[in-house]
Amino acid sequence: MNLRLSFVVCCLTLYLSLLLLIASCVPAGVADLSASGERMAIVSDGDLYVVPGTSPEITVYARRPDTRFAPILTPDGEAVIYVDQLHNLVRQPLDGAAPATLFKQVGLPGPGAIVYLPSDELLLLDSSFQTTGERFVKILDAETGVESQPAITGIDQIFVTANALDVKASGSPTNPFNAARIEAGEPGQLKVVFRAKTCLIADQTCLYLYSADADGFVFKEQLPRSVKVDLINLLARRPQDDATGGLLTADGKHLVLRVRDGVPIGSAFSLYAIDLTNNNPPVPLVKDALKRPDYAIAPDGNWVAYEQVTNNISQVMLYNFDTGAITSVGTGAFDPQWWK
Repeated sequence: MNLRLSFVVCCLTLYLSLLLLIASCVPAGVADLSASGERMAIVSDGDLYVVPGTSPEITVYARRPDTRFAPILTPDGEAVIYVDQLHNLVRQPLDGAAPATLFKQVGLPGPGAIVYLPSDELLLLDSSFQTTGERFVKILDAETGVESQPAITGIDQIFVTANALDVKASGSPTNPFNAARIEAGEPGQLKVVFRAKTCLIADQTCLYLYSADADGFVFKEQLPRSVKVDLINLLARRPQDDATGGLLTADGKHLVLRVRDGVPIGSAFSLYAIDLTNNNPPVPLVKDALKRPDYAIAPDGNWVAYEQVTNNISQVMLYNFDTGAITSVGTGAFDPQWWK
């Protein structure tokens, strides 16, 4: 178990060099970066650019993408996929060929993503039609947009594994969704828990676990936890535009949930650990914090490291999902991060 703690130390050299490159070809206000091979996809205040990684020459330019969805480059680096202002999922080849619409009328992410699966299919995750509010997940052929398996609908909440979340420093406070990108390059890296709107158990909603594997997006099991009043009340206060508001352990069996709390509601943050394998009460890790507490789930094992401020002194705490033990790493620490 290795834990890195950041003490107001930032590695800016590479990031600043990249920003100098971008500044030579796009306006200020970079919202998101992604790289594939020798190309970069860049979203500025309202436009999408694709430039070579070795020079500032613009190769593809598109007006007004929907910046709530971070664009992605295809694994071969030959096309960029993004959502445009008409809410269409578009595949733009980088050889100058005409763009192709893969899916029409993508809805409002809350949070959501477009991501490549290990099966080379395209996953459109957690969107809602603006008219009905119905959330869905679609698995599409990345070349044609044809659905390769039935859509998953009737979704109320979605949670992804922390292993599949790549937090980007380029996120904007007014657009927190773009601060994180969902990754699924390795089989099993992305596991997803859906809270369904309906369930075979009367008067309850259920939790379903899926995994992104080489065979596609595969149903694993219905989790044992029942969604009752205590959890319903917490989920109602989860910020829907923050991808880090609810993350799973690597096995998809435990959840860390960050909610808006306080009096009045929304003036503070609380952090809870929730076991999805039983109906034990959610464990409060942080209550009524004035600053949003950051946390990091271990890549392996059932540990979470999180910030806690007591008497204006910050410290990083460790919580073990299996034993319930809470220990302090030390005072003066914040922004915990794990590595393998």
